[in-house]
Amino acid sequence: MQLLLKVAKCSDWGYSAWCPGLPGCVVWGDTRREAMDKARQAACAYIAHLDEALPRELERQFAAETVSAVRRHAHPCAQ
Repeated sequence: MQLLLKVAKCSDWGYSAWCPGLPGCVVWGDTRREAMDKARQAACAYIAHLDEALPRELERQFAAETVSAVRRHAHPCAQ
């Protein structure tokens, strides 16, 4: 998997780096290299978290949708 990392020089205090494909994945560093290294580490941690959290969230959403569909399509004779 390849992700785009962007780096920008901040006026007074170093560099900012972020990954546009991962919302909120933004870091800062004193040097361009430090910002890029931190961005790579942050992106890896972000993706690792998604690998753990996303299946649980999808499971919860599926369960909620299934319950909702069952209620909507309940047999007319069911009380």
